[in-house]
Formats: sequence, C-alpha cells, structure tokens
Amino acid sequence: MLLTEEEAKTKRCQESFGPGAGSQYPYHCIGSGCMAWRWGEPRSYEYGKDFEEGHKPADPGWEAYESYSIVERAGVVKFNKWRRPLPGRKGFCGKACQPTHKE
Repeated sequence: MLLTEEEAKTKRCQESFGPGAGSQYPYHCIGSGCMAWRWGEPRSYEYGKDFEEGHKPADPGWEAYESYSIVERAGVVKFNKWRRPLPGRKGFCGKACQPTHKE
C-alpha cells in the first residue's frame, strides 16, 4: 500500500509486532526517518539547477544531491544538483513488502 508520510505515521510499525517487540506499547511508523522506508514513486523529487557551493535556492526545502553518469569515453561524471521533495509523494514500508501496483 502506497501512503503519504502523514498517512503512514497513523499506522503501526511492522517492527512492533511479535513477542518481546513492545506489543503492549505499539510504535507508529516514522516514515522516511526509518531505514526501511522506500519511496514508491520514481519521481519523488523536483530537481533544481546545478549545485553551486554557498548558493542555496531561496525557496525552502532544497537539499544538495550528488548524481553520477557514465559517459562514453569520458568515464564517470559527477553532477551536483539541488533537489526537494515533491508534496504528497508516496512510499511504503520495505519490511512489509513492496506494493505490486499503484493505488
């Protein structure tokens, strides 16, 4: 099931099931704060201009992002760009199983 992070945070964490796993006090999902969280949509970010050290875009939410590309004859080329999460993007718990289709 693909969920926004806000929706996921209302669900019980898969790690809080089973004996000795805190079943008396279940934990809620923490979304992308968890190492098991996976984004379910390939285009979860908006990408900005090339990264320039010390020149962060004025709009909130931007973070530095490193990307690599293999170019014939040139080898590996590193690109630095700005990116920020798209609003309403959806993901899933990697511990629970990857969804087979989008809902």
